[in-house]
This record gives sequence, structure tokens and C-alpha cells, in this order.
Amino acid sequence: AAEEAAAAAAATKVAEEAAAAAKAEEEEEEEEDDELADSKDDAVEEDAIEEGSKDEQGHTPDLLERRSEVLQQPSLHSSRSSRLRRLSMLRASRQKQQRRAMRKIQYAMLPEAAKQKLCAAFGQRDVAPSGSPAVSDLISCLADLGHVTTNQREYNEVKAVLEEAAEIDDVDLARFVFEVVPNVRRRLLLLREEAMRLEFRSFDKDRNGFLDETECEVIYERFCTHNLDQESLSVMFTEFIEMFRKFADKEGRLDFAGFQVLIAHWLEAYNKLVAKRTLEVQKAWDLDDEMAKLHVEELVVMCESFTLASAGGIALDWTQICDLLLEFGVLPHSKKDQAQLHEMFANGGSARDFKELLKMISSFREREAQRLAGWLKDMFEDLDQDRSGYLDIQEFTVLLGMVGLQPKFRTEQLKLRSLFDEFDADNSGGLDFQEFMRLMKRLRAHLAVCARRKQHLAIRKLDLGQRQLVDLRWIFFAMDEDGAGVLELEQLQVAMAILGQKLSIDDLTAMLESLSILVRQCDFEQFIGLV
Repeated sequence: AAEEAAAAAAATKVAEEAAAAAKAEEEEEEEEDDELADSKDDAVEEDAIEEGSKDEQGHTPDLLERRSEVLQQPSLHSSRSSRLRRLSMLRASRQKQQRRAMRKIQYAMLPEAAKQKLCAAFGQRDVAPSGSPAVSDLISCLADLGHVTTNQREYNEVKAVLEEAAEIDDVDLARFVFEVVPNVRRRLLLLREEAMRLEFRSFDKDRNGFLDETECEVIYERFCTHNLDQESLSVMFTEFIEMFRKFADKEGRLDFAGFQVLIAHWLEAYNKLVAKRTLEVQKAWDLDDEMAKLHVEELVVMCESFTLASAGGIALDWTQICDLLLEFGVLPHSKKDQAQLHEMFANGGSARDFKELLKMISSFREREAQRLAGWLKDMFEDLDQDRSGYLDIQEFTVLLGMVGLQPKFRTEQLKLRSLFDEFDADNSGGLDFQEFMRLMKRLRAHLAVCARRKQHLAIRKLDLGQRQLVDLRWIFFAMDEDGAGVLELEQLQVAMAILGQKLSIDDLTAMLESLSILVRQCDFEQFIGLV
């Protein structure tokens, strides 16, 4: 009897729970029905206050369209799954409207200067204009704001972020600023973490897990000083000091997390400044996109050198042209070539403007590339072990080591990979000889840019004047008879004597060792340090 009573009680409890569940489900359906009915009433009420022309029945066109939409909504007698889908769509629509309203409020709270810059960058790339630029235009807009991809992987990831955002909703200015840009910034930070960790370790000399201001300044000079004139370098250095002190701890040190954020801010500010100055130079001299792209890594520095050489004028004479060709490493050593250059200059008139200088530099670089073509062809064939007619990335890296161009840092390796992919026009995974020649031409120009950057930094620290610098270049050029770019000890001895310093070979060797130069020769940057 006790067992039967317990079984009956259990059955009663199960029945009550089932009844309660059914009632709860019925109440939930009623709430959903009420919400759907309210949404329809709201839609009709909104339509009722619309203004505009009315038809014969006194309805506005917009009201007729909305009533048609409402009639297409599932009725209260539709299936539960259909009602849930419709409710989900309504909620998503309301949330989207709320997000848009919030982004507009956030945008309105930005400083006026920031809003002007963002509007200018976004509007410039919204070529339609549609209020929602294409993905390719958004990538360009990100670059204008300092978010530049450095390799194919980063480009693909950023493109995926933009395509995903565009698929969800239109990318207007407010959404671009408060949703897309932060997402891109986070994605790039993650992609660059491994490379940045390796950089951090290489500069953490005492292995204490922190970098001080001096160590960070070395990193800053390597990352954020390319293609900037003196005025821009001053701006960036001020930015460096302010940012370092903002992210450093009380002891003036950075751990890896702070270093990673600091590098991201540096690069963003640097890329934005370079893009701004490059565009200014391009517009000032009416350069087409092809010419600007050809000198993209050095355009700002080239323009500054032109301005200094011409004393703020718009054209250069023969002597000034030679000074600049020497600075950019394209002045020929042979008397015959120099005579041809002078004849070409004389036939074209008495002066040259900046655009003509760029064409002249490009012409000499092309001639130099052709001169080295036979030598590079032999090296190419030696490394093409399988005789496929292509060099893969490993074979190409070996070749760079043979000519002294092998990258030393992880970021340089990523840059090289990016260049390799860029010049692999047929996406074969390897470079044929013509692709290889174009890439080597770019690399030679890049090395010249890096050398001049180091020279400018050294000059800035030594506080040398422009005329002193030009004189030192001519002395070095005269001693460097074979154009190797370095002076042997005997040549260095003569150069120092011209400058009024009579030194023995032993004295020069000691001076080189004091500068941690262990080979018996020096390049121009080291020569400046000796002087």
C-alpha cells in the first residue's frame, strides 16, 4: 500500500510539472504574439504620421508600402518557428538602429580636428560617393590613417575584416571609425605579435624582460624614420617621447605588452605622417601616380633634398644636379659617363625642376640595373639548381646573403616575403629572371634609402651643416674610385689628409676599432663618424 501511494504521488507530481510546463509555453507564445502585434501596431502608427502627397483614398505612398510589408508579416496564427524568426529579425533591426544611433553620438563627441581628418580620409576614398565605400577603397582609407599592411597575410586578414563588416551592414563613417578601425587594429596586433616578441628579445640586452627609453629609441629609429624630412622627424621624435612616457611604468620601462601597444601607436602615427607628406609632395609637383609609386620609399626625402639644394627655388643648375645625383647614389664614376650626363643636361636647358630630377634618377638606376644584368643572370642560374627557370623564396634568400642583403630581423624577413609575393606576378610561387631583376632593382633602391636615412640621423646628431655634408660626400666619392661604396685604409688616410688630419694606418685602425668597426674599411656613414 505504501509503494502504491508513493507511485501515485510521483505520477501526480509528474502530471503537475507537465501541466506547468505547458502553461509556461502557452504564456511565452502569448507574449511573443503580443510583441508581434505591438510591432505591427507601431508600424501602422509610424506610417500614420508620415507627411507627403496622398492618393485618392488619402494615404501617403510610404504608408501604402509599409501596410504592404505589414500584411506580409506572419499572422498570429502562423507556426511558432515562423513567429520566432520574424521576432528575431525585428530585434536585430532594432539593435542595428540602436548601434547606429550610439555611433553617431560617439562621433559627435570627437574633437573637431579629429572629425575633419576622418571625414577627409573617408570622403576622399568614397569615390562613388555612396556613404559606404568599396572594400578596396576602405583599405586605402585605412592606409591614409596609418594602418598599413606589410605583407600579403596582413592584407588578406584586413580584407576579410572589411568584407565581413560590409556583409553585415553598410560601412558608413561612424561605423568605420568605431567598429572597423578598432577591429583592424586588434587583428594587426595579433598578426604581428610573434615578430614583435622576437624584436623585443633582440633589444632586451640585459634579459630582464623590460626595455628602457634608450633601447626603445634604437627601435624607433629603425621603424619610424624612413622617408621623412627633418621637420617630420622632429614631429615623430616628439611623438616617440610622449608615447613612451605614456606607456612606461614608474621606473621608465616597458614590458612586452606595453612595447607591443607602443609599437602599434608608433607605426600608426608614422604611416599616417608619411602618407600625408607624400600626398603633399605629389600634389605640389603634379606627379602622376606611377611616378609617385616608383619613388614611394623616398619621395619626401628627395623633395627635401631638392628644396635645400635649390635654396627654396623651383629648378637646379648643373652643379646642384650633380650634388643630388651624388646624394642618391647614381652619379657615374667614369669621366665618359659624366660627359654624357653633362651633354644631356645642356641639351635640355639650363635648369631642371623636381619632376625632371626624378626622371633623371630613374633613368640612371635603370642603366645601372642593365649593367649588372649579366652578373645577376649568372648568379640566378647558379642558384636555380633544378633548372626550372624560377627561384623560390629559399633560393632567393641564399642569393641575398651572397650579395650582402640578407635580412637580419624578423620584420625585415616579413618585408622581404611581402616584396617577393608582390613581384611574383604570375603567382607561381617563384620568380623568373625578369621578375627577379625588377625585385633586385627595388631592393637596391631600398638599400640606398636605408643608407641615406642612417646618414641623415648621424648628421642630425653631429649637427653638420648642408654644405659640410656635400663636401664630405665629394671627398668620399673621389676616393671611392671603383664605386664600391667603401674606403680601404689607404684611401681613408688620403681622405682624412684632405680634411687636414694626417693620421697613420695604425691611428686609423684604432679609430675604427673605437667605433666597433672590425674590418679595415668604412662606408660613408662610418666616415662621417670618424670626421
